[in-house]
Amino acid sequence: MAIAGSAHTKNLLGMLQKHRISSTPYGPLKFDAKFERKRGAAVIDSTKEPPILYFTTYQSAGLEDLSIEARKKGSVLFQIPVTEIQELRKTEGLGWKGKLIVELTAGSKEAADGLIVFGGEAGQSFHLTGMRSRNQLFNRLVAIDAQFWESH
Repeated sequence: MAIAGSAHTKNLLGMLQKHRISSTPYGPLKFDAKFERKRGAAVIDSTKEPPILYFTTYQSAGLEDLSIEARKKGSVLFQIPVTEIQELRKTEGLGWKGKLIVELTAGSKEAADGLIVFGGEAGQSFHLTGMRSRNQLFNRLVAIDAQFWESH
C-alpha cells in the first residue's frame, strides 16, 4: 500500500525503521529439490535487494544462514535475481499411473514435480525437479515482487 501512495502506510513503515523493527519474511525460504541430478535446496535470499533465488548442494535441514555469502564457492550451482525471472513453468515427471505407483510406494504424490525458472537472457533456464513443495516455491516467487504475471 505504501508503494501505491498511502500516506498512513508510509508513516507505519517509517515507524518500523525508526524503532529498528525489521519486517522479516514469513513462510518457507528453503525448498528441497534436485538440479542437474544433484540433491540440495532452492533458497530465496531475501537479505539482498532484489531477492535472489539460488540452488545449493546443501540440504535444507542443514541451512541456518540463508545468505548466499555463507555458501562455499562450489556449492551454489545457479543464482538469479527474482526480478529477472521471466517465466515460471510447473512440470510433472510422471503420468497418472506413475504418480499412483509413487504414491503407494513412497507415500507422496508430489515426488516427481518440478519447476522450470526462465531468466531474462536467451537460453537461461533452470529445471528444478523432485520437489515436494513446488507449489509453495511457485507461490513465493510469484508474490515476492511488484511484477505482473500472465497465465498461459
